[in-house]
Amino acid sequence: QKKDLQPVTHIASAAFILLVHPSLPVGSVKELIAYAKEKPGQLNYASGGIGNSGHLAGALFSSLAGVQLTHIPYKGTGLAMPDLLAGRVQILFNSMIQGQPYARRRQLNALAVTTAKRSALLPELPTVAEAGVPGYEFLSWYGLMVPTGTPKPLIARLNGEIVRTLALPDFKAQLAKDGSEPVGSTPGEFAAFLAAEMAKWAGIVRASGMKVE
Repeated sequence: QKKDLQPVTHIASAAFILLVHPSLPVGSVKELIAYAKEKPGQLNYASGGIGNSGHLAGALFSSLAGVQLTHIPYKGTGLAMPDLLAGRVQILFNSMIQGQPYARRRQLNALAVTTAKRSALLPELPTVAEAGVPGYEFLSWYGLMVPTGTPKPLIARLNGEIVRTLALPDFKAQLAKDGSEPVGSTPGEFAAFLAAEMAKWAGIVRASGMKVE
């Protein structure tokens, strides 16, 4: 529970990539939105399960773009990918490290990345926001929390050591291979980020009606 943990630092964030099967006659986010509006509920997007990151990314897209997409949950993204490659589902929001090899090999069409700025791994791809859905931002993130009651000097020391490590060129280069970027926030900044994320996703979950089975 939230009260059981204290934030130390937001370690890193990573983009997801919007992939579509080549059979879809779309070459951009705007064209995907227009096509989805012509066929409400007929386009399927896969995810690794109900409440999974890909599910949330798709639900946010549907909400902000004003389109009706049908969610198809799988027991893991690894099981969803064969159906996407075969065209049994048409859309997938996938992690950059998993999705970009398929985009580079042209097995799937990459339309955009989900973060607020473009990814260094695929800089030619626009963000979803700049490609037609203003305000859209989805990122996978990693952070460190400690049990509530941990002495503040220890939290400060942990924060300082992690932030210093994140600034090391070799460490930053290793993160970049996975499409991740270091953050290294203060405990207060991480607490504010967590509060904003919880408020944002609580609304999306309510609006989408998603429930863990």
